[in-house]
Amino acid sequence: MTNKLLNFMKILMGSTIGVYIGRALFVWYDYQSHPMLYELSSSPWYTSILVSTLFVIILLLIEGGVYFYLRHRTRMNP
Repeated sequence: MTNKLLNFMKILMGSTIGVYIGRALFVWYDYQSHPMLYELSSSPWYTSILVSTLFVIILLLIEGGVYFYLRHRTRMNP
């Protein structure tokens, strides 16, 4: 059962990174396609990427903590 949880946590961490990369590429592409929309705001176009980066770092720290806890628990009770 724990191996299934470990595999799920690996998939969850990989998915988090994949969604982050996809969103960052979409924001960059949207900026390249419609630069006038981003000139209207007072913040730079990459601000949403920076906010997403902070959120992803926090999320990966939580997911990584759960993953290492489960791995440690598995090694203690084989």
